Order: sequence, then C-alpha cells, then structure tokens
Amino acid sequence: MGQLKGRWAWHGCRPCNPRAQVLSQYPRVVVFPNFIDEERSSAIIAMALGRLGPSGLALKPGETGESVKDVRTSQGTFLTSRGDPSGVLKWIEERIAQVTGIPASHGEVREG
Repeated sequence: MGQLKGRWAWHGCRPCNPRAQVLSQYPRVVVFPNFIDEERSSAIIAMALGRLGPSGLALKPGETGESVKDVRTSQGTFLTSRGDPSGVLKWIEERIAQVTGIPASHGEVREG
C-alpha cells in the first residue's frame, strides 16, 4: 500500500488509517479510524435532524399504515450532495471513493 500513501491525507481531517479494522466478515463490517472529523459529522447530523420522518414499512396484505403505526418507531431521511450547499456531503462522497477505490458516481443516496 506504499504507493497509496498520499490517498490518506485530506484537509481538515486526520489521515485515515489504511489498516482498516475488520469487525466482522459476515456481515462485512469495516471501521476506518479517523474517517471524518467532528465538525463535518455534526453538520451531517444537523442536516439529517431537520429532515427526519417516520421510517416506512412493507405492509402485508390486509395491513394499513394506521394498523401498524405503533410497530415502527424509528425515523430516517435521505441526504444527497445535490441538496447540500455546504459541500460536506460531496466531501464524504469523495472520501468514500478514495478509501474504497469505487468512483463516487457509483454511490447511492445515504439514509440518515
């Protein structure tokens, strides 16, 4: 990974540790220490909090939204870099692309 050394330094955030911590093989769970700084993390949380709504449910035949309203109590939202004038989400997309080697154009909308 020596030739990739420069990929791990980004302005405003400590370098990502290229020795990612694999917590689980199945399901695959990998931790990248110092992936995002506290300021950007707080900005993303603030964006999401302003857009939270009840999480959806897949209804079985005969069920209605009213009949299962107390089943799901979580909230969520979707965030896109197009709707973020601050550029924080674009920064995250680029950071993910650099760490994974997968172009940002291949990414999906993030759920908050």
